[in-house]
Amino acid sequence: MYNKKNKKSMYIATSDLNELQKQYTNKLETSPEFSLEVDPEGKYRMSDEQKKFIQTYIQFKNIPLTCQLTGVSEEKGKAYYLAYESQLEIRRINLAMYHRQFSNKLLDLDEIGGWLSSVLVDEVPIADRLQMKDKLKVAQMIIDLNNLKRTAFSDPSVIDTVEVSEQIKDLSVKSIKRLIEETNNPEKSIKNKEEIIEKIDSDNNLSGEEIAYLRTLPVEKLLELLEEKGSN
Repeated sequence: MYNKKNKKSMYIATSDLNELQKQYTNKLETSPEFSLEVDPEGKYRMSDEQKKFIQTYIQFKNIPLTCQLTGVSEEKGKAYYLAYESQLEIRRINLAMYHRQFSNKLLDLDEIGGWLSSVLVDEVPIADRLQMKDKLKVAQMIIDLNNLKRTAFSDPSVIDTVEVSEQIKDLSVKSIKRLIEETNNPEKSIKNKEEIIEKIDSDNNLSGEEIAYLRTLPVEKLLELLEEKGSN
């Protein structure tokens, strides 16, 4: 049974992760490395025109359009784009934007982690409490979630390799139980997905590549697509 001692151990185990998250969030707000401004420290000594060009290019990802919006000739625009310092800043700002997107997703991950922890220590109605074998799966989910966050603090691109928000779209004991059931019965989950895909492809207009893509989606997303098709 998970008691107060277990709960205290869980807190100690995650306290260092919380501190890492706090440091990470603070770094996003204070470090020039994560600034969305072009050359925030002035170390490349860019002209205001070049800075404006790079800032606009990052937004639209199109050189001719950027030239038009900034009033720069295409010849000069290409020179600005290809400049070594411009390429460094484009890569840095794109990465900074990615980190900020991930920082927003942390709120979702924290909420999911809170629900999982509540289930684990029985801080839910008696009718919603899980059996011990399922609690072990929840404990593993918490470990996996924390490991994901640790890794993502240094490389946030990993966040898009999992579908946490889709898998637990409605943060509730019911959805967590459904996820546990799917992990307990992978063959049943696969069968359900195939049946939904067949309904989506009822008119046989989907290509092999499109069907392969559908198989990568979670059941919840497939149901949304099926509902959208039914409303058309």
